[in-house]
Amino acid sequence: MSCSYYIHNDPIGGTKYVSGTTCTGEVAYYFLTYGQGVCMNNYLPLVYENGVTIDGECTGVTPTPTPTPQTFCYTTTKTFTTTDFYCGFNGVTYENITGTIGITIGNPSHPDYSFTLSNGVDTAVVSIPNGQTYTEFVYQQITYSVGNDGSCVEQLFIDYNIISSSIPQCGAPTPTPTRTPTLTPTLTRTPTPTQTPSPTPAPNCDITYTVLPSPTPTLTPSPTPTLTPSPTPAPGCDITYIIL
Repeated sequence: MSCSYYIHNDPIGGTKYVSGTTCTGEVAYYFLTYGQGVCMNNYLPLVYENGVTIDGECTGVTPTPTPTPQTFCYTTTKTFTTTDFYCGFNGVTYENITGTIGITIGNPSHPDYSFTLSNGVDTAVVSIPNGQTYTEFVYQQITYSVGNDGSCVEQLFIDYNIISSSIPQCGAPTPTPTRTPTLTPTLTRTPTPTQTPSPTPAPNCDITYTVLPSPTPTLTPSPTPTLTPSPTPAPGCDITYIIL
């Protein structure tokens, strides 16, 4: 058995992927940070990235580096290309349009990832396996063809987009949960009843009373006239009596 020490010596930094069988017989893979190394069996399948150098032989138990947690994300681009389509029916040149969605992962040392795309009717799945950083999905956006009657027929297709993936899109904001506001009950104030003021009598008034005498018989002394009781006037009123 031959074992060598594989070290991340790339000054650019980042992580480097090493996968294979260690000298202790363990099948494993590692993401080495700058300066880290691992002793691997050279006779068994081994994969490692550029920037990992071999630094002599190693035997026995090699200290296993702590795998560095790696976060992967993808970036996407969408482009459209055109090709001419000449329609002899009316002598017009039309343009067929093809869409391409490109998906990129920056680091080739990653697990296999798949992406689901859809136009709302049809779906498609593309993948980026370990060691690969790019894939693309090509679809028709607009096509022209010759119909049964010889005329040119246009066909429109719905645009495709990525609807799901096992890793997030780079730079995509993390959704913030929306807090449901607590409603504070509004206190209803009981209106204070309005008192209707009593009408105030007029401060000044004139009241006139007429006193009628009793019939006077002949040779009979005139009786003292009888006053008809009158209501009590309001305060401040002037009272006038007229005796007939």
